Amino acid sequence: MTAGSLEKLGKVLALAGSAHEGEALAALRAARSLLRRNGVDLPQVLNAALSEEAMRGSMFRGGKDAMHLELLHLRARLKSRDREVESLKRAAEAAKKALAGSERERERWQRLAKETMEKLWSIARGMGQEESGCTVPKMPPPHRQG
Repeated sequence: MTAGSLEKLGKVLALAGSAHEGEALAALRAARSLLRRNGVDLPQVLNAALSEEAMRGSMFRGGKDAMHLELLHLRARLKSRDREVESLKRAAEAAKKALAGSERERERWQRLAKETMEKLWSIARGMGQEESGCTVPKMPPPHRQG
């Protein structure tokens, strides 16, 4: 990575500490994208940051202990975000299943209503023929909702 890319990465990762979850998540995504564009992955950067060569460079300030604590903090936040994403995925899947169940229930009630209407129409036709000797017209086609 170039010095400019490292500086940009440092600024982007600083935003990952934001109290605003959306901003922090966007910063982590931007950092991941920047690393990908430079052909580097996060473990490589972290290993370099913890190495003695990185300590002597200008990329990180505050010493190895401060960096280690920050690394632990970032890992904990990342795990928290991962759990949140998994929770949202489960909620979305549950909502999808509930929607499918509601659709099946709607179709069942619609079918029952149609069958009931047909039976009632048939009874009415039979009653009309018995009483008057007339024929009752066939049931009209069902009204479709658009």
